[in-house]
Amino acid sequence: TWNRGPLRVGGDVNVRYAHFLYEPSANAGIHAQPVTWSFVNPKVGVSWDDGGPLSYYATAGRSWREPARSDLLAGADDINAQNVSGLLPLSQVHPEKVDDYEAGVVWRAPRGALTVNLFDMEFHNEIAPIGKVALTGAQLRRNVPRSYRRGVELDGSATLPTGDALSGNVALMRARIDVYTDEAAGVTYYDVEPLLTPPTTANLRWERPLPGALRLALAGRYIARMHLANDGNDAQVVPAYGMLDGSLSWAAGATSLRLDVNNILNGDAYAAGTTDGTNRYLFPIATRNVLLTLRRTFGGFTPAASR
Repeated sequence: TWNRGPLRVGGDVNVRYAHFLYEPSANAGIHAQPVTWSFVNPKVGVSWDDGGPLSYYATAGRSWREPARSDLLAGADDINAQNVSGLLPLSQVHPEKVDDYEAGVVWRAPRGALTVNLFDMEFHNEIAPIGKVALTGAQLRRNVPRSYRRGVELDGSATLPTGDALSGNVALMRARIDVYTDEAAGVTYYDVEPLLTPPTTANLRWERPLPGALRLALAGRYIARMHLANDGNDAQVVPAYGMLDGSLSWAAGATSLRLDVNNILNGDAYAAGTTDGTNRYLFPIATRNVLLTLRRTFGGFTPAASR
């Protein structure tokens, strides 16, 4: 880092080497499959903070990541004569690279703060489920040449004269895959939204101190609809949902007790899902549920029990 008055310039670089070795079963008739990757991930940033209510910053960085085991083997536990043609060589799934550019402004006041952040994430060889369907039923992972995620994030907090605390964040994003060919369908898609990428997410939390060391909190969140596949089909989506959670907590010395009521309004909500092109299979979030947590501290060791 380098500092000159209100100006700060900084940077860092991360150098990584990763090695993956798959050793097949003795009777599989397949040789051991090693694959290695080397990455250089740099980042630079500049900020201006003169002690006033507003400060500014901008960053740019590049990150690489190697394919995970699930990307390489499509959910298979073993490579054998039946699935070898779709999975080998392991090097057919290339590392994913993203160039990330961000800039923002921070406003600070005695009773609150607000951050507005613009971001542009440019992906190269993003790893996505666009290959043929494997014997496991999962799509093989392949690389999408170019895709991006661009948008704005707002994050704020405030303390009211009553002692109530408010905090929240909103993210508005446009995400697109420029062009790719789905091996399973044999169809080329242009300018489609990546699967399970909601264009809007929002969270709001309110906390109020109560007499007797009690504290009440309500938290709401909203998640916009998400596509179940990288094909832009608006009939195959995870529905948008809103949810309200609440908690009542008490603490005295080394003991604390917390009661959580999740999904207070008992609404239908789904965290994710999948599709076979005709049917939707959605992963539901639990309906209204209650969690009671007791915590007791003993000389630095903190066990927790929940029921």
